[in-house]
Amino acid sequence: GISITLSRVITGDIKQGHKTTVSAIRLFYQIVGLVMSDEQLSRVPKNKEKLLVEQSRISELMIHRGPDWSKSTAEKLSLLVHKIVEFSSVHPHWKVRLELVELVHHLMRNCRHSLVDSFSHLLKALVGLVNDESSEVQKRCNEVLQGTAEQRIV
Repeated sequence: GISITLSRVITGDIKQGHKTTVSAIRLFYQIVGLVMSDEQLSRVPKNKEKLLVEQSRISELMIHRGPDWSKSTAEKLSLLVHKIVEFSSVHPHWKVRLELVELVHHLMRNCRHSLVDSFSHLLKALVGLVNDESSEVQKRCNEVLQGTAEQRIV
């Protein structure tokens, strides 16, 4: 729910101003990066733990972030990432495009296993912004690409 709402803000009317869009992009990648973090997901037990009878009502509301949940969520997030990349990479304000580079960097660094389906969209954003009209965007994009190559993330 939160990721869908943030993607709507990010891809909303350009008249809302770049600060709103930049903040929504930052919030999106921080939340997704936290929930889908490879480190976090590796600590989740494969099977849902059984709770006591009095806790059973609470357990019905809890989501087990196991392999099936991770895969299903990653597929849904891939659609949102694609939508965000397509919109933000051509945004007229350079700070939005710069924040898109930060989104790519954060997700590729922290979610390289869980969000593998989104990597094509993320790399497309980086490659597309290498020759951005803004020198700040170009510089940061090259740094992220260089770091990606050095760490052999892809």
